[in-house]
Amino acid sequence: MILDFDATDDVVYDKQEGRFFHGYYDHYCFLPLYVFCGDQLLDSYLRSSKQDAARHAWAILSLSGRYNQFRLLMSSLAYILLETIRRVALKDTELAQAYVNTLRLKLIRAYSEIQHPLLRSQVKIPL
Repeated sequence: MILDFDATDDVVYDKQEGRFFHGYYDHYCFLPLYVFCGDQLLDSYLRSSKQDAARHAWAILSLSGRYNQFRLLMSSLAYILLETIRRVALKDTELAQAYVNTLRLKLIRAYSEIQHPLLRSQVKIPL
């Protein structure tokens, strides 16, 4: 896995707190730090442009590692839950052999149909 740490200017108008004139960009700005893996944005950290572009990279890297471990744990638990639903609740049905993604989509559709009569415009997607 390759992580790309990228700092770029974010122009500041008026006198916002934390603004700083950056000579390289020739304007007042913030200098947020973005962390990408391929095209996927993993993390971002808004900070003053008074700091070095590489500052905070190690802190974000250590936090991202813990965050990715947590995401992996939650993803694994979701998979185990859907496997259990398939094995116990869907036994002897056509969905007993369905892919996990098919079950997830059917649960999303069922949830949105339940929410529709209540005139709610939001759909919550289980992770």
